[in-house]
Amino acid sequence: MENVATGPAPASVDSCAVSESPEGGSVCTTASDSDGGGGSGSKVICTELCRAGEIDHEVWLADIRYSRQNFSARTMRGYHLWGVPYVRWMRRYPVLASLAKHPTRWFAEDIAFQVGVRQRRNLKGWVLREMLFRPLCSFLGVFAKARDWRALWSGGDGRLDAVQ
Repeated sequence: MENVATGPAPASVDSCAVSESPEGGSVCTTASDSDGGGGSGSKVICTELCRAGEIDHEVWLADIRYSRQNFSARTMRGYHLWGVPYVRWMRRYPVLASLAKHPTRWFAEDIAFQVGVRQRRNLKGWVLREMLFRPLCSFLGVFAKARDWRALWSGGDGRLDAVQ
């Protein structure tokens, strides 16, 4: 397995905090959120759902840590190929966020079990991660250019054309 290099990281995942949003509900943030960095690690769908209060903050943190250590750069490129546009669609069409909510939660909860944050495994999450997400994203990553996932929170288009 290749070593993980998932792109620029926020200042520190450990500096994340949950705060109340003006609309109610919790918001996942880090110290780098104020500088437009997104503060999310590179798990864009989990981050968006955490910001919406659909994924527990501690589960989100575990997901970020696990992903940095266990998903290759190629896998993350493949994920961002479809994940970055999907987050934009989730924002535009809330039904897409609803469709992603449960499978994403299963995925992240099983990761939280893997790193010792949760007591019980989520078998559906394991199947999604190991039988679908990892192989599909790794395959797509062979063909994908790096995408700047931070653009989701800074207003850019999400492409890093100079980076392969």
